Amino acid sequence: MKTYLSVLILALLAIAGGIYFYLSHTHTGEVACTTEAMLCPDGSAVGRTGPNCSFAPCPGVSTEYKNGTYIIDGRSTTLINGVSRAPAAPGSASQVTTTYFGNEATGDLNGDGVPDVAFLLTQNSGGSGTFYYVVVALKTPQGYQGTNAILLGDRIAPQTTEIRNGELIVNYVDRNPGEPMTAQPSLGVSKYMLVEKGSLVEVPALAADLYPLYSGASWGPVAATTSPDYGPVAVVQSTPFTNLTDIAAKSTPFTAYYRARLLKAGWVQDMLREAGGPGSEVSVYTKGTQFIVVSFRSVFHVQPSDAPEQCPCDLQFSLMNGVENGSK
Repeated sequence: MKTYLSVLILALLAIAGGIYFYLSHTHTGEVACTTEAMLCPDGSAVGRTGPNCSFAPCPGVSTEYKNGTYIIDGRSTTLINGVSRAPAAPGSASQVTTTYFGNEATGDLNGDGVPDVAFLLTQNSGGSGTFYYVVVALKTPQGYQGTNAILLGDRIAPQTTEIRNGELIVNYVDRNPGEPMTAQPSLGVSKYMLVEKGSLVEVPALAADLYPLYSGASWGPVAATTSPDYGPVAVVQSTPFTNLTDIAAKSTPFTAYYRARLLKAGWVQDMLREAGGPGSEVSVYTKGTQFIVVSFRSVFHVQPSDAPEQCPCDLQFSLMNGVENGSK
């Protein structure tokens, strides 16, 4: 009997020793990650973490854009399967319901070469109004980062959403100014937008006072872009005139047409911002915070190093408008 107990005790000691040896020679799984940082679309930065040293999720990033967070009228709204319900105000019994509407468009909007997704949302708080917004879900390595929303209108008729050359265009039908909400939408509207530093920015349409466009030239499509001097702007350029020998014969009627037209419409010519050079001219007109730039430029075929540039030359007209960004 004593022999049996001795063998049992020795066996238990051997098992306990084996367990201690295993535990004492097994690491805890903790890993020291490198100190790299990843810049998030909202401007913040996150570091590596976890056993695989993956980058931590960016704020507001979701693997599905229908579950993303978007800023609507300054308020964060997080969708769950395309729907969000939140109190209209703290303690309020009424709810604001935000719903994924659709009209998706896919394309790169922030210049990283990765397709993003733009789509429409609707929002109502129990009344008769249904407000339509457009948002963008920016694709990141970890998922989708939602942008702010831009209001399209109340009870509009959405048509199409497009992404062309980094520009977002939403086409829809609205009511004419002054029409009651009971009227059927009949006015075609296009809104142009760009993504700047993770935010969705509306670009003004070409000013109505620029129409009809100068008939002495053929014009390309209106484009939205961002000017380093003026911010988001709408631009249209003429098809270049080629092999000209007299720049003034083409440019003088163009500038005279817009000078007369804009001054008559109440625009003020800003003489302090006039500029010009060989075969080029820039004129700026303002009305409140709005501005219009009427310009032309020439490319000379003969450019001697020791003499003035000479024609034949190519000439192009340009029209641009936007809203003053405060930098001037």
